[in-house]
Amino acid sequence: MKQSDGEITVASRPGQGSVFRIYLPCAGEKRSNGNGLSCDRPQTNNETILLVEDEGIVRTLIRSMLERQGYLVLEASDGPSAIELSLSFRDPIDLLLTDLVIHRWVATSSPSA
Repeated sequence: MKQSDGEITVASRPGQGSVFRIYLPCAGEKRSNGNGLSCDRPQTNNETILLVEDEGIVRTLIRSMLERQGYLVLEASDGPSAIELSLSFRDPIDLLLTDLVIHRWVATSSPSA
């Protein structure tokens, strides 16, 4: 984060989970609004995000938010679906966005684990 002039904050409550907020400057810009680094408007280059979330309503909400920001979102509800989708998608996937439970499944189920 520091190499990119970014910041990360963490808030955690026992039994309720944790929230990680990551602030990165826009490409070529270094601005601060007092709450972290940001710019006036998100800038994307049509990046592709593979979203893996088992809760349908959460997956729909996240997909909607990301698409409004200009991202192409591929979605899967579990690890096996995500792997199948990533192998069949022809273009590069720029980011994998997943929750911890699915991450653990993929890590323990991969042939190299």
